[in-house]
Amino acid sequence: MSREIKSIKEIRNLNDITMETLKAPFIIRNFLSQEMSERILSQHILSFKNSNKLLSASRKNGSETRFFDFAEYIIYMNRDNESDPWYASNLNDKEIIDGVMEHIDLPKTFDNWLDALPDEVKPYWLWVFLGPSASSTKLHIDVMMSSAWNLLYSGLKKWKFLSPSESIQQNILGESYQPYFNSETFEIDVLQRPGDLVFTPSGWAHEVVNVKSTVSITGNFINESNYSLAKQYLEERQKIDWLKVMNKLESINIGGDI
Repeated sequence: MSREIKSIKEIRNLNDITMETLKAPFIIRNFLSQEMSERILSQHILSFKNSNKLLSASRKNGSETRFFDFAEYIIYMNRDNESDPWYASNLNDKEIIDGVMEHIDLPKTFDNWLDALPDEVKPYWLWVFLGPSASSTKLHIDVMMSSAWNLLYSGLKKWKFLSPSESIQQNILGESYQPYFNSETFEIDVLQRPGDLVFTPSGWAHEVVNVKSTVSITGNFINESNYSLAKQYLEERQKIDWLKVMNKLESINIGGDI
């Protein structure tokens, strides 16, 4: 039996993005203009192609990792001749990302509580993704039950989201999370074009296929919208130190006797 497929919500006014909005996927069309997307791509990402930076890449259907020189990978990703190509989906280079983020003004509701932590313990949850046509990710839930945004600079991405209850049925999300969500089971599909920003909520399994070779940036966050889910994740894994951190952040940002 095929599951119901719904349309994604399109946001036109950033002021409409409330904590309640963060319970379901949405897309902001033309979050960046074509001119700005191309400028950031050329000046802050592709400008490093002659550097000595290395990219690690993996394949959807394999566990091995391969390293590329930046320039080598740019040539590789534009060849478009493999069915399961190497996907550089975790470029965590602060020099590149800081330059990119200078030009991005994110909604306040995307604030990350973890940014308040000291640098020595703060996870750096920003990544540049570079992928050839046909590269993809498997259905997955994001790190520590965080939410995420993805901004595309070039190419074309196809996204598939599974509602949390569908994710539980597919054994991608644990049954212990069911009380946090309604029982609806459905799928959302959407095409993302340059300048578009796609939002992934906590608890929604998703996969992404690069229909054309793509360059994008992704950021994950935990805040008022999803900290309860993050705490559940940490409790189940007995991450005591991180639970203390999350409780302290909850006390600072929400209040209460913690």
